[in-house]
Formats: sequence, structure tokens, C-alpha cells
Amino acid sequence: MANQTVHNPQSVTIGSTSLTDVTSISWGEQRQLISQGADAELYPCAAGFGEASCTGQITFRDPAAADAAKGATGTLGATLEGLGSAADETLSIVGVVAGGNSTQVGRGQAASSTVPFVYISSDGTTDPVTIT
Repeated sequence: MANQTVHNPQSVTIGSTSLTDVTSISWGEQRQLISQGADAELYPCAAGFGEASCTGQITFRDPAAADAAKGATGTLGATLEGLGSAADETLSIVGVVAGGNSTQVGRGQAASSTVPFVYISSDGTTDPVTIT
């Protein structure tokens, strides 16, 4: 699956931790190909796929708001507002572990902060991301 980004998510949480001033959530899913070469083969044989993994980041407008996400664990949830008369959708990533925040300061002292997160499927088949 390619990387995806949602902008201006509402009611963002990780576990019981509420997050404010979130401007975007980005994530990407992948499965690592496990392969093993055999004797005298020109090309390696594919043995299967590894665990489903999900990595991403949450971008905050205010670096102070990003402090709440540091080290948070649990389900990342967010409401994605529908356009026009379209219904709202819910983003859910189960088993998120967030890292520390990284702050970028631009000209005119404008700043933003990002918090990376990871998830690895426990059984190698469960899709870590749902949008309903």
C-alpha cells in the first residue's frame, strides 16, 4: 500500500490521550518479502511475506501540543470530515507506539512538530489501518 495522508483530522486520540492542533496524519503500510536463494539458482525464490508493518507521523501546528503524544500507546483514532454532504469517516490504527517529537522552526518563528509512530501486526495478516 502506498503512503497516505489525511489533513485536518478532528478528535485525534492515541489510547486515552487526546491530541490537539493536529494538522495531518501520514502513514504507510508494507510487508517485507522474505526470500532465500537456493543452490545454483539464477534468481532467488520467494518464500513468503513478513509481518505487516505500519509507520507514519502526526504533524502538529503547535510544538507544545506534540508533547502530549510523546511515548503514547494504544489505538490512534481520528474523525475525517466528509466533503459537502458526504458522511464523516473514522481512521483507526490499532496498537500504535509513538516516538518523541521533532520540531521545525521556519522564518518568522513559525514552527511545527512531528511525532513518528509505528505498528507491527501481531499475526502478519491483520491490516493495521481501517477507515470506516
